[in-house]
Amino acid sequence: MKGQRERIASNFHECRTGGIAPGMLYRSSHPITDASAEEAREIALSALDARIAAVLNLCDTKTFLAKIVAAAPWYHRLFRANNVIALDMGFDFQASRFCIKLCSCFQFMLTHDGPYLVHCHAGIDRTGFVCAVLGALMGADLSDIVGDYLASYNDDDLIADYPEFSEGIVEDFRKMNGGEEVNNTNLQSVVEDYLKNKVQLTGEEIAELKEKLAGKGKGV
Repeated sequence: MKGQRERIASNFHECRTGGIAPGMLYRSSHPITDASAEEAREIALSALDARIAAVLNLCDTKTFLAKIVAAAPWYHRLFRANNVIALDMGFDFQASRFCIKLCSCFQFMLTHDGPYLVHCHAGIDRTGFVCAVLGALMGADLSDIVGDYLASYNDDDLIADYPEFSEGIVEDFRKMNGGEEVNNTNLQSVVEDYLKNKVQLTGEEIAELKEKLAGKGKGV
């Protein structure tokens, strides 16, 4: 992230796992509905520092977002320019509805340039999953993905008290792999299979998404 705000209460931070290019992918809690006035200000400053160009809103409908987005002028500008997608996603990454929404999310990335901000409400579960998938797609080590996933809890004591948090995303990858173990050798291929067979992205779209995240895509 540009500037000095590397981590704030809203858990806004840059995702630098695997081959994701510097300054390409960020994540946070909700910039409006789940933010105090101080957090909303910090997200706005951080988003401007990062030059966020497109937002992947995983939790709201477009209709609901249209009613509240004016509260955050930087977000409102992106919304009016059609650089925000509101996906209203659930939590079950294997459900058909979730996969359809995730396909729309990644196809939106293909037609819009970054830097991207991914958020849901708390910026943990759905946001953590999407960023973990993107990191794995870009060849990240499992330990780095887990580290980024846990960073959004923004509470070391909480993580220490509930070690199962660190297993959450690993268990999702296991389920993605039919219950079999995942490791640094097979993780990328497991995620690519999920994107092809469940999310229904084409091989060409997956390759283009990698290019985008690596900072080599069209318009980047």
